[in-house]
Amino acid sequence: MRLIIAAICIGHPQSWDLAWKLKEEFNAWFDECTDEEILAAQKLLAQKEGVFCEPASATSLAGDMRDINRGKIPEGSKVVCTLMGHGL
Repeated sequence: MRLIIAAICIGHPQSWDLAWKLKEEFNAWFDECTDEEILAAQKLLAQKEGVFCEPASATSLAGDMRDINRGKIPEGSKVVCTLMGHGL
């Protein structure tokens, strides 16, 4: 399988220890998204919001949309996604 979103495929993030500590403190979770989910989220942002972010940045929306659909994030929750970079 060819990875399109290779920019975020790293084995050990620089801030891993801090991220893990915050995960434990706030009962949060880590997950992964497929390239297809990420590209669909990037396209949705461009079509519906006029925002053309980089694919790696669209990962936060892709994961949130999946977790909302699965009921992991309760309906009516406020969700904030940080988008950086540009789609070019």
